[in-house]
Amino acid sequence: MSDKTDYIVKKNNLTNKIKEWKKEYDSFPEMIKSLEDRYRDLSVLKSHKFVEDLDEEEGQTCFPVEDYIMSEKSITAGFEEVFGVRCDIFAKIFYIHASNMIDFAKLDFMNFVDTVMPFFDSNVSKRNRQVFNILDIDNDGNIDIISML
Repeated sequence: MSDKTDYIVKKNNLTNKIKEWKKEYDSFPEMIKSLEDRYRDLSVLKSHKFVEDLDEEEGQTCFPVEDYIMSEKSITAGFEEVFGVRCDIFAKIFYIHASNMIDFAKLDFMNFVDTVMPFFDSNVSKRNRQVFNILDIDNDGNIDIISML
């Protein structure tokens, strides 16, 4: 499969998930807005853009999420603002999970939503499973301190 085909398949899968979430969550539009804000906190602009590029007439106060990209460095830098605590180890673990263990990956909004959306599930067991999956770096079904180092 080509990178373009992989991207299209991934985007279609996420689109289907979003349709399911819209049915499940009454406050879905507000949730997406919040996710977009958190994504921007963990991201950097893809290219050099300037405040003058913002369209003030339309009330645009920030760039669209498509103009941002997440990296390990940007996640570490914005982790405290999003999660309320500075912890480089958990920032690294979050990055590893979101990037599917690919070093130097640049992550888009779809990667971010795919990683954090299970935390919004009303089923506590599913939320706990997502936390476990993120901490289970080597996907062996166990969490131990050695694999986290």
